[in-house]
Amino acid sequence: MYDYKEVGIYFDPNLTLIGVPCGKSSKYGIAGLDIFIVLESGYGDDKLEEFLNKLFDLCFTKKSVEGQIDPLIKYTNAKSYVAAVKNLKLVEAQWLKNEGFSFTPTQKSKKHRGAFEHLEQEKITVPTLYEKGSLAKAFRQALSIANQQA
Repeated sequence: MYDYKEVGIYFDPNLTLIGVPCGKSSKYGIAGLDIFIVLESGYGDDKLEEFLNKLFDLCFTKKSVEGQIDPLIKYTNAKSYVAAVKNLKLVEAQWLKNEGFSFTPTQKSKKHRGAFEHLEQEKITVPTLYEKGSLAKAFRQALSIANQQA
């Protein structure tokens, strides 16, 4: 059992979510898996929490393979990661065994094309034992902040 899990949740202008869970990587320690799950816009809180929990459950279910085609490139049929994320934004989601969940909004880097900068000061946390709806509420807050970024 892992004490840490991480998920990248990308979203388009319509708020369709594309989640990529992490796995063990011999090169990077941790990296996105060759898995993506899509949640079409129009979702309610129950569907959103189901989506988030499923992504966390998929973390470390297989090993990340170096040199694999990035899941976003597959999903968008782009030629590169930069092209794949051109019209997407990102919320980074984490779970720590002794702390719970956190959702960190990001903004596009002004220095590095295709990179995202984490807005740590805007991080929203939820304890491991949470009331139904709390996870969805926290994620929606982070999504809103990330969506407001240029």
